Amino acid sequence: MAESRVTEPRKRFVELLGQHTRITFNDLKKELVGKKWEPGMNLATLYRIVDTFKEQGLIHEMTIAGERVIFTCQCADGRADDAITISFCENCGAIYDTHTRLSGQLTMSNTYQQTKSCNACVIL
Repeated sequence: MAESRVTEPRKRFVELLGQHTRITFNDLKKELVGKKWEPGMNLATLYRIVDTFKEQGLIHEMTIAGERVIFTCQCADGRADDAITISFCENCGAIYDTHTRLSGQLTMSNTYQQTKSCNACVIL
């Protein structure tokens, strides 16, 4: 992973993300864009931060019920160029990510799946 500069907007983004297991892009925008802290963050900066963190494999994004949902990568050894499976539990709302190394001829693989229940809330 390439090194990223630690800027005030990135620190604010990480702090806010650390307070939630997942957060919608709209909520990020409400909390971060146009606030009075210095230096302020504009919408373009927020998009760049999200794109950079996704490229580095630090966060994932998926669409749930028409909303962009962002959450941190849960795998300690995840890489940005892994095949990624993201599971969303319809019962409790938990989101899980699984990383698998890609074979040499593949460049990308993202799979999104919804489950009725997960290991944390098993419905019998």
